[in-house]
Amino acid sequence: MDVTFVLVDHNRLQGELRKKYAARVRGIVDHHDDEGTFCSGTSPEPRIIEKCGSCTSLVVRTIRSSWESIAGGSSLASGAAHAQGDSSVNDESMTRTWNAQIAKMALASILIDTVNLTAEDKVEEADVEAVKYLESKIKLSPQDAAQWDRDKFYESIDSAKRNIDAMDFEDILRKDYKQWTEKGLNLGVSSVVKPLGFLMKKVGGDLSEDKQQLFVTSIGDFMATRRLTIFAIMTTFTSTSGEFQRELYVQALSSGYAAAHVFAEQAKVELRLEDHDVASCKEIGSMKPLDQGPWRKIWLQGDVSKSRKQVAPLMRKAMKEAA
Repeated sequence: MDVTFVLVDHNRLQGELRKKYAARVRGIVDHHDDEGTFCSGTSPEPRIIEKCGSCTSLVVRTIRSSWESIAGGSSLASGAAHAQGDSSVNDESMTRTWNAQIAKMALASILIDTVNLTAEDKVEEADVEAVKYLESKIKLSPQDAAQWDRDKFYESIDSAKRNIDAMDFEDILRKDYKQWTEKGLNLGVSSVVKPLGFLMKKVGGDLSEDKQQLFVTSIGDFMATRRLTIFAIMTTFTSTSGEFQRELYVQALSSGYAAAHVFAEQAKVELRLEDHDVASCKEIGSMKPLDQGPWRKIWLQGDVSKSRKQVAPLMRKAMKEAA
C-alpha cells in the first residue's frame, strides 16, 4: 500500500518515525519554526509553515474551498437520511447542522490555543479569519444559531481541559506530551494545567521529603519508558491572587547533564527563570550532584508568554550545542 502523510502541527518527523516514513511525507501544515525539511517535492499537497496562534486556523484556511464544495450539495445528507428511511429530513438543514458541529470542533482548539482570541502575543490574522468563518457556519444552523455564545463555549471547554483531577500521574504527563531527538539525546516535554504541587500530591499524597523523592523516581520511570535523556514539565495555573503563572521542572540523566546546564544558563535570561520552591520543596528545587541522583531543577517562569512552542526549541538548541 502506497501510504503518504501530511504533517500537521509539526514540520519534522522525529526518531523512528523519521527513519521509516520521511520519504512518504507529501505535505505540511504547521505554525512552528520552520526546520527546513521537506522543502521540495510536496506537490500536490501544500507546504504551509506560518506563524499563528493555532495550527487549526491554517488547516481551516487550507481546506476551506474543499469544505465549501462538499457542503454546497446536499447529496451527503440526503444519502444518510434516505438510508435511515426518514424522507422527511430536510437535507439542507441536516447539512448545516453537521457543518456547525464540525465548526465547533475546530473552534475548540483555536479558542484554547489563543485564549478566546485574547492572547495578543499569539493571535494572527489567520486565527481571526478562521474564527469568523467557523462562526458563520454555526450561525447558519437552525439548531445552533440561537443559543450560540462564543464566550460560554470557551469557558466550558477551558474548564473541561483543566479538569484532570481523576487522572493518574502518568496519564497527566501523557495528556499533552511531545518528544524530540537531537544529537542522539531524547527530549520529552509535558504541558500540565495544574501546578507542580498538584503533581507531587498525585504521586505521594503530601510534600514531605520522602514523597518528593518518590516524585523524582516516578519521573525517572516515565523517562525510562520513553528512553528520555531530558524531561521537562511546563505547568500553567492561576495563583490565589488571580495571577497567571508558569512553572518549569527539568530532570536529566547524567548523559544530559551538559545540555541541561547549557539550557539553564541560556534560558535564565530569555525566560526570566527564578529559582522556585514548591510549598517548601527546597530539596527537589535544587540542583543535585550527579552521584546523588538525576539533575533536576524547578523554576518559576517570569515570562509567561513563552509556551512549549518557544521553550522546546531552546532546549533542543542547548542539546545541539552541548553535544
